[in-house]
Amino acid sequence: MSASNKALHDQITKHLRTFREAKFKSRAAFSRASAITSAVIGNYEQHNRRLEVGEYLYLCFMFQIDPIKLLVALIDGQTVTLDELALPKAAAQQKKQVGIVAEQQVGFEDISQTMRSLLATYAKECRNAANLTMRKAATQLGISHTHIGKIEVAGRCTDIGELVCLFVTYDIVPADGLTTLIKRFNMQQAA
Repeated sequence: MSASNKALHDQITKHLRTFREAKFKSRAAFSRASAITSAVIGNYEQHNRRLEVGEYLYLCFMFQIDPIKLLVALIDGQTVTLDELALPKAAAQQKKQVGIVAEQQVGFEDISQTMRSLLATYAKECRNAANLTMRKAATQLGISHTHIGKIEVAGRCTDIGELVCLFVTYDIVPADGLTTLIKRFNMQQAA
């Protein structure tokens, strides 16, 4: 899991840094516009910190880009621009992310915590649907079964690269899996 996970994670952080520089010019400017400190931004951009699923979605929201399109492009090994990933004008004007409810001013930590909880439930559902035990899934992923268990009880942060590996192991198209998570997030926020 770690080699492909790291490569994908590196591509995501590289692209997000490029997008941040194009939209905000500096970490400080981005920090003022978001709920993320300059130090945290630096840690992501220098690959010192994993980018959790919820954090990835929040950053895509801040850059007004489609998180599904970005994920698919990077899995396919493509380099993409902000213009190629931009949300439709109507969605951007309404400050709506693809599937993410923004009207309620959902913050960085809110998205991360909620997404971790939703991912826990969804990961277990997907593993069960694939007829895999925790041990079998862990063996296929090259990790310990306790790692799987922690993901499934929201006891562990899952980065976007790990999420892709989980989906592939569970025979789920990553874009479809992420779309499902976003829809569940949206429904939970609307409730």
